[in-house]
Amino acid sequence: MPAPDSPFRSRLLPPALIAIVVALAFLPSTANGFTNWDDYLNFRDNPSYRGLGWAQLKWMWSTPFSGHYHPLTWMTLGLDYALWGMAPLGYHLTNVLLHAANSVLLYFVIAAILRQRAPAWPAVAGALLHALHPLRVESVAWVTERRDVLCGFFALLTVLAYLKRVEEDRAGRPSGKWLALACAAFAASLLSKALSIMLPIVLLILDAYPLQRLKPATWQRVLLEKIPFFALSCADAVAMTWAMRQIDAVRAITTYNLPERVAQAVYGLCFYIVKSLWPLGLIPLYRVDVPLNPWQAKYLVPLVAVIATTAALVYYRRRWPAGLVAWASYVVLLIPVLGVAVTGGQVAADRYTYLAPVASWRCFRC
Repeated sequence: MPAPDSPFRSRLLPPALIAIVVALAFLPSTANGFTNWDDYLNFRDNPSYRGLGWAQLKWMWSTPFSGHYHPLTWMTLGLDYALWGMAPLGYHLTNVLLHAANSVLLYFVIAAILRQRAPAWPAVAGALLHALHPLRVESVAWVTERRDVLCGFFALLTVLAYLKRVEEDRAGRPSGKWLALACAAFAASLLSKALSIMLPIVLLILDAYPLQRLKPATWQRVLLEKIPFFALSCADAVAMTWAMRQIDAVRAITTYNLPERVAQAVYGLCFYIVKSLWPLGLIPLYRVDVPLNPWQAKYLVPLVAVIATTAALVYYRRRWPAGLVAWASYVVLLIPVLGVAVTGGQVAADRYTYLAPVASWRCFRC
């Protein structure tokens, strides 16, 4: 057995502490029941997902339900039913455990980006800050949002496998299996929720900085290896559009003009930053204005802020490249939920922040 002060133990301690702290913080949510905020629709009144028999699996993989197509998420919920029946405790417990696992994966991703060795306490702080933030509550404590935590698990696994692939490739060791794992994990994330659909662009941003792979001798190879990722994203975009059209949630260009789209998008970008820094007044539904007047100050101020932030970070990109990388990743990951193509009753939602803020750790790399 390794000695108490061995490197093995020092590597194991930080992620173990993260998992325990996060699980304990969210454990009270297991006392919640199902809510009438989609849980009744999805679980109480929906017998189709209950179990993992052929009939249930066929329904999960062939049916868009309530505007969503996420068969892998339904499979985990079918397993919950097989284990717990209709007892909400088990469903909530699975969400908590997945979120705790995500916090550990995020720790390893941050440590890999910062090229730290254990114990990587800055990575611990980053993982805990993200995992324990009040904006995570909706994704974890609401059974319907199993899709967030499951998508997050596979998205983080995608990034971690991709970073390992680059490390092995630079060391001259075979790395194809890591690229295959990254592709498989990305496919699984999309089958859990489309929230990670823009992840291939984030990988390209990573290639630019800090990995510095977009060089004249290697950029073509870097782009070619992204083809499977972009193919998966395109396939998921088709599936997502098909599912959303079932509830008439895709806006035609003729019914939603460009100023309105831009106004809602920049409002969302600033809204999530403000709520991340000052998480007060969180509510289940932030209603979209009907009609939406893009010339109001509440939309013009965010527009100026987004333009100014982007311009400043581009100007200082050589002095502080991590800032531009973090901002670009944040914007890219949020694009699918900024109201550009899909409508709903909300202008923003806490759950939409589950993946995007993890981009902020890149700011800390010099």
